[in-house]
Amino acid sequence: MYYFSILIMVSYLLLPKIELFNNYILIGEILSLIYLFIYLLKFLINKKININMLLLIYILLLFYSVLLSSFVSYLLFFRNPPYYSVFYFAHLLLCFSVYISTSYINGVKMNKIIINTYIIHSIIMLIFMVLYYIIKKPNEISILWGYDFGLRMQMLNGSYIDISNIPFFLQYEGGGSGNLFVSWSLFVFIYYIEDCKNKNKKINYFFIFYIIFLVILTFSRGGILTFFILLLWYLLIENKKKLSDVIKILIFILLLSIIFTKIINVNVFTRLINTINDGKFDASSSLRLQNYKLIFQALIGNLNYFILGYGFEKQYWYEIVNWNFAESSVLQLLGSSGIIGLTLFLLLIMFLYYNKNKNSYYNILFKYIVFQLIINWSVTGGDFFGVVNTYIIFLLIGMASNSKYSYKKYITLKK
Repeated sequence: MYYFSILIMVSYLLLPKIELFNNYILIGEILSLIYLFIYLLKFLINKKININMLLLIYILLLFYSVLLSSFVSYLLFFRNPPYYSVFYFAHLLLCFSVYISTSYINGVKMNKIIINTYIIHSIIMLIFMVLYYIIKKPNEISILWGYDFGLRMQMLNGSYIDISNIPFFLQYEGGGSGNLFVSWSLFVFIYYIEDCKNKNKKINYFFIFYIIFLVILTFSRGGILTFFILLLWYLLIENKKKLSDVIKILIFILLLSIIFTKIINVNVFTRLINTINDGKFDASSSLRLQNYKLIFQALIGNLNYFILGYGFEKQYWYEIVNWNFAESSVLQLLGSSGIIGLTLFLLLIMFLYYNKNKNSYYNILFKYIVFQLIINWSVTGGDFFGVVNTYIIFLLIGMASNSKYSYKKYITLKK
């Protein structure tokens, strides 16, 4: 199971989707299904599994927000069966394999997997981006608003194989690609810094600037702002650097951005700068705000919706707010599961807050969630219920759950 566990950890992020039964499914999810089946057989023999309170809270949050809330809405309001919610919950539950994988991989090896997977992924995407810009020669509008695979730094697991489209065999499905890569970058950044602090290791600033460069390549306004708030926190609060030093670092980052802008002949901050200069939101942002207003009106106008939510099912959302999703993870949670879902989410945060000083992985997860909530999950989508975030949360809960054991001792316990 050791090598299979490593394969699960890597395949979820590095491998794309394939078409199966008229739906696109991650190759990592197919491997996870096999992995969970083998683990189930082992569990039936050993009847041992490491479960903690945080894991129960998180699974309950996913269960109610994605699945149960849809069935409640289906039964109370006589809607069509929530087939999409059933499929999506199963889709998220497969990420439980990531939690199990942490019990077979020691902390040192896990550190290498996390960092190396991120580096390998980014190199692959950089190659695709260079090829795309050379062959397609996209204009500024395409770069800032398009979602073609290779336009920006994106998640490989958000792409799908399409052999009919030459020269690019990978195509991208849906938006939010930049935000999801920013989410992974936030996690890697926090994880790396905290690991260096805990082990008194020297920080590799080349790697830090590499992460910053990749985040800029996403062209995500909310993602870039979220990341720089995190960066300022670590510089000013965590590391207590002098303001002059912080300014020097920011100037270096700005110069890096200008050089990159000149190379591709596009200002990657155009959307952000235009929003500030115009004093108003563009059409995309204005539509989001209108969507948020409709969600609040639906929740306030119906006590059942306010308490129970109106379900995760896309069709239910379209019937109620004339939109399939919220483009805000906070409102997606509130709209789908109401006060019940919000309460479970707050319990998750409270548990992490009161235990963050007891376990370094809880501390990492707490910071990850808090900084995502500032912008990325609040007003730019961020997809709390997406595979990337689910992967990260299951990963950190698993590492926290197993961190009190040495690798050798833990395997002995499993036997």
